[in-house]
Amino acid sequence: MSLNRVLDAKSVVIVGASQDVTKRGYQAVKTLISDKYEGKIYLVNPRGETILGRTCYKSVLEINDSIDLALITTPAKLKRVLPYTASVFNPVLATKEGPVVADARILVKKT
Repeated sequence: MSLNRVLDAKSVVIVGASQDVTKRGYQAVKTLISDKYEGKIYLVNPRGETILGRTCYKSVLEINDSIDLALITTPAKLKRVLPYTASVFNPVLATKEGPVVADARILVKKT
Protein backbone atom coordinates (compact mmCIF):
# COMPACT_ATOMS: atom_id res chain seq x y z
CA MET A 1 0.00 0.00 0.00
CA SER A 2 1.26 3.45 -0.87
CA LEU A 3 1.16 5.79 2.08
CA ASN A 4 0.60 8.79 -0.19
CA ARG A 5 -3.17 8.61 0.29
CA VAL A 6 -2.63 8.81 4.04
CA LEU A 7 0.24 11.26 4.28
CA ASP A 8 -0.95 13.56 1.49
CA ALA A 9 -4.70 13.26 2.07
CA LYS A 10 -6.51 16.27 0.62
CA SER A 11 -9.74 15.38 2.41
CA VAL A 12 -10.65 13.48 5.56
CA VAL A 13 -13.98 12.27 6.87
CA ILE A 14 -14.39 11.48 10.56
CA VAL A 15 -17.23 8.99 10.90
CA GLY A 16 -18.46 9.10 14.47
CA ALA A 17 -17.47 12.69 15.18
CA SER A 18 -18.63 13.59 18.68
CA GLN A 19 -19.22 16.57 20.96
CA ASP A 20 -18.05 14.45 23.91
CA VAL A 21 -14.47 15.52 24.69
CA THR A 22 -13.68 12.03 26.04
CA LYS A 23 -14.47 10.31 22.72
CA ARG A 24 -12.07 9.56 19.87
CA GLY A 25 -14.48 11.24 17.48
CA TYR A 26 -13.97 14.55 19.28
CA GLN A 27 -10.22 14.15 19.71
CA ALA A 28 -9.74 13.45 15.98
CA VAL A 29 -11.60 16.64 15.03
CA LYS A 30 -9.74 18.71 17.62
CA THR A 31 -6.34 17.36 16.53
CA LEU A 32 -6.91 18.05 12.83
CA ILE A 33 -8.02 21.60 13.59
CA SER A 34 -5.30 22.38 16.16
CA ASP A 35 -2.60 20.90 13.91
CA LYS A 36 -3.88 23.17 11.12
CA TYR A 37 -4.69 20.37 8.68
CA GLU A 38 -4.98 22.14 5.33
CA GLY A 39 -7.28 19.69 3.58
CA LYS A 40 -11.05 19.44 3.76
CA ILE A 41 -12.50 17.98 6.95
CA TYR A 42 -15.92 16.35 6.87
CA LEU A 43 -17.68 15.20 10.03
CA VAL A 44 -20.35 12.52 10.17
CA ASN A 45 -22.71 12.01 13.09
CA PRO A 46 -26.29 10.76 12.68
CA ARG A 47 -27.54 13.52 14.99
CA GLY A 48 -26.14 16.20 12.68
CA GLU A 49 -24.44 18.09 15.49
CA THR A 50 -22.05 21.00 15.28
CA ILE A 51 -18.61 20.15 16.67
CA LEU A 52 -15.98 22.81 17.28
CA GLY A 53 -17.88 25.14 14.97
CA ARG A 54 -18.13 22.60 12.13
CA THR A 55 -21.36 21.12 10.89
CA CYS A 56 -21.79 17.34 10.82
CA TYR A 57 -23.39 15.40 8.02
CA LYS A 58 -25.91 12.81 9.14
CA SER A 59 -24.52 10.26 6.69
CA VAL A 60 -21.50 9.82 4.43
CA LEU A 61 -24.04 9.65 1.60
CA GLU A 62 -24.65 13.41 2.06
CA ILE A 63 -21.03 14.33 1.24
CA ASN A 64 -20.69 15.38 -2.37
CA ASP A 65 -16.90 15.30 -2.66
CA SER A 66 -14.09 12.78 -2.94
CA ILE A 67 -12.53 11.57 0.29
CA ASP A 68 -8.95 10.35 0.62
CA LEU A 69 -8.98 9.18 4.22
CA ALA A 70 -11.80 7.98 6.46
CA LEU A 71 -11.29 7.82 10.21
CA ILE A 72 -13.88 5.45 11.64
CA THR A 73 -14.36 6.26 15.32
CA THR A 74 -17.49 4.20 15.93
CA PRO A 75 -16.36 0.67 16.91
CA ALA A 76 -19.82 -0.52 17.91
CA LYS A 77 -21.24 0.37 14.48
CA LEU A 78 -18.19 -0.47 12.40
CA LYS A 79 -19.84 -3.11 10.24
CA ARG A 80 -22.76 -0.81 9.45
CA VAL A 81 -20.57 2.19 8.59
CA LEU A 82 -17.91 0.49 6.46
CA PRO A 83 -20.07 -0.51 3.47
CA TYR A 84 -21.44 3.01 3.04
CA THR A 85 -18.08 4.69 3.43
CA ALA A 86 -16.30 2.24 1.13
CA SER A 87 -18.97 2.25 -1.57
CA VAL A 88 -19.25 6.04 -1.68
CA PHE A 89 -15.59 7.02 -1.56
CA ASN A 90 -13.21 4.02 -1.52
CA PRO A 91 -10.90 5.96 0.79
CA VAL A 92 -8.10 4.62 2.91
CA LEU A 93 -9.83 3.52 6.11
CA ALA A 94 -8.38 3.76 9.59
CA THR A 95 -10.14 2.18 12.54
CA LYS A 96 -9.22 1.66 16.15
CA GLU A 97 -9.81 -2.09 15.70
CA GLY A 98 -7.45 -2.65 12.83
CA PRO A 99 -4.85 -1.40 10.42
CA VAL A 100 -5.18 1.20 7.75
CA VAL A 101 -6.74 -0.46 4.71
CA ALA A 102 -5.73 0.74 1.27
CA ASP A 103 -8.76 -0.52 -0.61
CA ALA A 104 -11.85 -0.30 1.56
CA ARG A 105 -13.86 -2.47 -0.82
CA ILE A 106 -11.67 -5.45 0.10
CA LEU A 107 -12.37 -5.03 3.80
CA VAL A 108 -16.11 -4.70 3.26
CA LYS A 109 -16.22 -7.99 1.35
CA LYS A 110 -14.62 -9.71 4.36
CA THR A 111 -17.10 -8.36 6.94
